[in-house]
Amino acid sequence: MNKQGDLVMSSDAFERIFKLWISLWELVLNEKRSLEVVCTTLQKLVFEFKGYPKFKNWQAICNLGEKEPGMMMVLATLDIEENDDLAKQIIATFPEYFCSEKTNFPIPWTALVQKAKVKGDRDGCVAIRPVIYDAVYFFGIPHEGFVFEVSDVDRLRLPALPVDFPRNGLREWDLKTVLRWRGKDFVIVDIDDDEVWVAPAECFDLNI
Repeated sequence: MNKQGDLVMSSDAFERIFKLWISLWELVLNEKRSLEVVCTTLQKLVFEFKGYPKFKNWQAICNLGEKEPGMMMVLATLDIEENDDLAKQIIATFPEYFCSEKTNFPIPWTALVQKAKVKGDRDGCVAIRPVIYDAVYFFGIPHEGFVFEVSDVDRLRLPALPVDFPRNGLREWDLKTVLRWRGKDFVIVDIDDDEVWVAPAECFDLNI
């Protein structure tokens, strides 16, 4: 049964590759061919053999920030799903921004904000809440939350602000505020009147 299953899978893969080859040659022979479309189709063919990349090349995406902020945002907030045709098209068109192995941060700060804003807008929330609206989870950003008042520990199920946590200008803190704590820089990724969430500053490019 396993052999039969393998045979079916191989047949399906062969059919996909065969169709891509036909599509590629049609593009090459077409007088109105587009080099970009040809390259995209060829890249898809490569992916059929090697598999689609599972991760984003964050450094390359961040480098787009100054010149192509719109493109940076599209790539940074793209959900990579193998069964998503749009994602496949984008990955094949811009393969240099994706990779088969997980890369280190940073990610664009504006990408985090945009991801949170999209989900917040659906709920009619004006405030930018990257933790509440799952943006930090989408990007896999390590983060930690605390409540300002001990009396809120049980209600919000978060620990109280550590004794050694910096408190200078505490009530003036806002998103993107950088704090020095335990010898490292942290950035505020979510905050309201009751709680604050921080993440290592090294996870972000705060300039884009």
